[in-house]
Amino acid sequence: MRGLTYQDIAERLGVYRETDTNALNELRVAGLIEIRRKRIKVIDRRRLERAAFDELVAELRVKEEWAYVEREIDIRLVRVGAKS
Repeated sequence: MRGLTYQDIAERLGVYRETDTNALNELRVAGLIEIRRKRIKVIDRRRLERAAFDELVAELRVKEEWAYVEREIDIRLVRVGAKS
């Protein structure tokens, strides 16, 4: 990827620049990408794809857990309402 600043990337992703910078630095430290001035080079595409997949799976698990909590709250509220 060439010619984009951290701010440009953040705007395209709809995130804050700080979030973008932190994420890119994590990938750099992990040896997945190389960052130069307005240039990002993918070093290990397979591991980068795996990291993206793992992050997506983790996000989906959090959403599933939250959905479970919301259902439990709804069930308990209905029970409380039935007792009143």
